[in-house]
This record gives sequence, structure tokens and C-alpha cells, in this order.
Amino acid sequence: MDVNSQINTVWRVCDNNPDQTCHCDWRLTIKNCAEERVMNIVYIINIALSALTVIFGKLLACICWENESFFKVIALWSEVKGGDFSDQSLWSVSYCSSLFSAYVSFTHNAFSLFCSAFGNMIFRSFIFEIPWQWGFGGFVLYLIGIAQTLADSHKAISTGWLPSPVLVDVFGFSLLLLPFIANNTCSLIAGAMLDAGHDRVAVIFIRLLYVFWFVEDSTLAISVVWAGSRLVRLLTRHLFQFRVTGERYSSIKGGILKIKLVIVIAGIGLSGFASFLLLYGILRDYIMTSTVGSAILGGIWTWLGAFMCISCEAAVAISPKMAAPSVGLPDSSVDPYTGRTGVSSGGGFSSHHSKGEVESYGKYSPSPAALVALHTISNSPSCFAPHYEEEKYYSPTGLPMDEGIGSGTLSEIRLIGEAK
Repeated sequence: MDVNSQINTVWRVCDNNPDQTCHCDWRLTIKNCAEERVMNIVYIINIALSALTVIFGKLLACICWENESFFKVIALWSEVKGGDFSDQSLWSVSYCSSLFSAYVSFTHNAFSLFCSAFGNMIFRSFIFEIPWQWGFGGFVLYLIGIAQTLADSHKAISTGWLPSPVLVDVFGFSLLLLPFIANNTCSLIAGAMLDAGHDRVAVIFIRLLYVFWFVEDSTLAISVVWAGSRLVRLLTRHLFQFRVTGERYSSIKGGILKIKLVIVIAGIGLSGFASFLLLYGILRDYIMTSTVGSAILGGIWTWLGAFMCISCEAAVAISPKMAAPSVGLPDSSVDPYTGRTGVSSGGGFSSHHSKGEVESYGKYSPSPAALVALHTISNSPSCFAPHYEEEKYYSPTGLPMDEGIGSGTLSEIRLIGEAK
């Protein structure tokens, strides 16, 4: 079946005029359609953006992982106790997913430009949907990483409800697998119905597909913003309690900035996708028959994925310089949770904390995942920031502590012992 010879089908609608101007579903075909010229430009630009994303990501990966083969970073995926996954492996797999999304987007755009005569609608529908699922999966893996850090954090430096590690695993991997199962099922059935000529059934599954996408993107956007915001507050609280100074302070503050950037990128990008997908699912017929509307939505939809990948890579690559507190000098600070202002007492706590709070902090023995994880987040995979040994923590004077028996608060001493 030649899809380009069909008139008034689900993917191709022609006007009743002598010129027989036809409008196409640009996801499936653009050949001999009113949108062909503008969508050719959109696809060419997206190929360039995808190539730039892949090249930049490849260079960044080679530098960060000591010139190893890029795809060897998958070997960093390693399980740790409790079924959780290490932050570095999550960063790596998230990074691979985003770049793989760019590769497949490149393939789809090239296919649309040079292979439009190919008429298998099942294949057309599938090859358009699959890259978005890999990009979506990359952000899900990032969500699992920050949510596991929250799950491992201690109640002494957090407020409100925190998810359990088991809940994070179940929710994260359910969200990861859902697009590959539900969305691919809808796209394949829709393509099969189009090939068989059952247009009404195909339309039902096309709309259902984008309802799934709207729910998935909205859920992921809300989850990333919530978990990322909680993690930023937790890490800021850690800086206040332990009075981190020197280069480590700059590194941690830089890591917090990176987390904030990814939260903003993911929140805006995923919310934008959710809005466009819902709009397309509801108003598909009106959008498809409007050359301007179809071109605008198609351009934003196509480019948004590449811009998200490039923005995330830039957020990973930057190494911001943060001014550290003066070493060995009293420092007035504001508790990010209570809003209290006080002068450091040298033990890592504000003099305005109550006796009960100080005793609680003194008994606090945090898990390495809650505090050491920031070291991984802030220094990996960015290769332009200074790296530190995980056991090397700094006392309030800014000097490294000696195996947990030197100066420092009880919490710091216990933290070093536990990290061993």
C-alpha cells in the first residue's frame, strides 16, 4: 500500500479544491503534503541538533570516564545493598539514555526525509515513538537516584514524609517500564489498524497513546520537582549543620546548583511535552488540517527533546565556583529549615539551637548514601570539578579529620566510621 496515494485517511486529509491540497500527520509522512517544505526544514535542524548533542556528549563522556569507550559506562551500573542503585551508575545510564534518544531521533528524521515512500504504518508509528521512551527513561533513572538518596536520609535532618527504598524501586521501575509496554502496544496496534483500513479503531489507539504520554510526563515532572526540591533542602541543611568549609563547600554548593538546573530543565521540558501531547490528543483533527498549527506544534515538539538533552549535558559539564566560608572564623548562618540566625559555635551547630536539638544532632548517625551521595552527585560525571576521597571530611576548622579520632562533632566522627 502506497501511503502517499491515499486521500482522506487518518494520516492524510485533502481539501475539496482543484489543487487538492493535502495535510498530513507529520509523525507518519510528509510526502506531497502542505507541511512537507516546513517539516523538511524542521527535520534538518533537528538532525543538526541531535548530531551536536551526540558529539558534545561523546566528548564529555570520554573526558569524564578517562577516555574509555562511551558505551562502557553501562558497566558502572552496579547494585548495592537493599536493592538500591548507586548514584554514579544512575547518572551514567541516564546519560546514555539521553544520548541514545538523540541517535534514534537522528534516524527517524533521516528516515522521514529520505524514505517517505516506505508504506508500513506499523514501522512508521513505532520508529517515531521509541526515541521519546528512551529519553523519558533517562529522566526516570535520574528520579530514582535522587529519590533513593532521600529514602536513605535520616529523620534528624529532614522533615515530612520520605519514601522508603522499596517504594522508590517499585514506583521508579514501574514508571520506567510503562511507556515501553503501554505506549508501544498502542502505537503498534494503531499502525496495524491503519494498514488494515480500520481508521476508527486506529484513531482510538492514537488518542489513547497520547493520554498515556500525558499521564506519564505529568507524573514524572511532578516527581522530579518534588524529589529534587527535597534533596536540595536536605543538602543545604547538611551544609548548615556540619559547617563544611574550603573546597569541599564549593563542590557541594556546585552540586546543589547542578541539581537545581536539572530540576528546572526537567520540569519545564516534561510539562511542555505533557501539554503538547494532551493538546494533540484532543485537537488532532484540527491541528493536522492547519498548516501553520501543525508546523508550529511539530517544530516545538521535535526540537524540545534535543534542547533538553543539550541543556542537561551543559548542566553536567559546568563547574561553578562558589565562595566558601572563612576558615576558622565564626560564621553567621541561617538554618534553611527553621529560619534561625546564629553564630557557629565551632561544633557545627548554631548557638540558637535548643539543648534537645543539639543532643539529637549529636546522636545522629547518617547513612553514607544520604550525605556521601552528594559527593557523587556534585563530582560525577562532571570532569571539570575537583574530586575528593569519600572518607575525607572536614571539621569546622576546615582541616581534614584523622580517621574519626581528631577534632569534630560526634556526628562527623560517626559518619567517618560508618563510611569506612
